[in-house]
Amino acid sequence: DFVLFNFARTVIDQRGLSERARLQERVAAPKLSLITIDLNGISLEELIGLMSALQDGNHLVSMELLSSLEAAKDKKGLNCSISLVAPHA
Repeated sequence: DFVLFNFARTVIDQRGLSERARLQERVAAPKLSLITIDLNGISLEELIGLMSALQDGNHLVSMELLSSLEAAKDKKGLNCSISLVAPHA
């Protein structure tokens, strides 16, 4: 069965972003999975590549909300928070 949290963790690991990402499972409607991914110090290219990888494949994954996108305090990349949603398999 498809589990959004596990899928996102795998994609993040494959892209070498594990140390700069924090995932949280959120409460959603009964037939939906919802997670939030907080990314720190990520480049725009890494962000675009991650979003493309998350939405490419055999599963319907959609960005529900980009709640923040700002320059990192140390000026080395971006910090952002993204909420993703997918139906339960």
